[in-house]
Amino acid sequence: MQDAEVRHAQDELDRLRRTLNIPDLDTMSSVPTPTLDVEVVRRLHGELVSYQTMLEKEKAQLAELRKIKPEERYNIITTAIGPDNELGNLLSEMNLAEQRLIAMQREYTAEHPTYLNGKELAADARRRVHARVEGIMTGLSNRVTGLTAALKTVQENLDSARKSDLAKAEATRPYYDAKVRLQDLQNFRKVLSMKVSAEQMDVRLPKSALVSIIDRAVPGVRPVRPNKPFNLFVGACGGMILAVIIGGGAAWLVSLAGRKTPRPPTA
Repeated sequence: MQDAEVRHAQDELDRLRRTLNIPDLDTMSSVPTPTLDVEVVRRLHGELVSYQTMLEKEKAQLAELRKIKPEERYNIITTAIGPDNELGNLLSEMNLAEQRLIAMQREYTAEHPTYLNGKELAADARRRVHARVEGIMTGLSNRVTGLTAALKTVQENLDSARKSDLAKAEATRPYYDAKVRLQDLQNFRKVLSMKVSAEQMDVRLPKSALVSIIDRAVPGVRPVRPNKPFNLFVGACGGMILAVIIGGGAAWLVSLAGRKTPRPPTA
């Protein structure tokens, strides 16, 4: 009967495995295997924290730079983002063009072609510095956008994996319930088999007792106690011995007293 139930449970488990397309590589597991293992989840969480940290830093940096006037950003932007060779070269050219323009002011009038040319060169240098600064600002903005997108992608991957695991667990629950039932039936069959084996062993053991009876106990004809004849005999013997001791002692005392009494003198 129990074997039939186990076979039926095994057939039902095999049917559910084929129907639900479950690989079930771990035969001892009673829950579905997660889509993401622990190491992958840990790595994705690390990426999330890293992206969140960088994103907050870049957003704060970009917001502070936008508060500054465009013509003043080039004075502090290298401090915020670090050295930029192209911007450094453009700043050097702008500084040199402005110094030349200042020198020309002492030698030429404002309408002189040489002064106008120097003024145009200084303005062009400033425009190129401004363009570079705006390019850096655009790069920072794009970086913030990229970090936001990367953060969103990693978060979506984690959420998708969690939803997939939940959906998989829900869909495969009948299979794992049947697996647990099969394990319970197998354990019960094992316990029942051990009990049957123990009872069969008891049946096969010899029933003869290890101690053989030589003489059976029967009730006595006379009571063991009190034994009246014996008690009377002991009492008589004791009385005789006591009478001898007392009589002998009294005679000894009388003879002793007779020896100590003085005799009267004879006439």
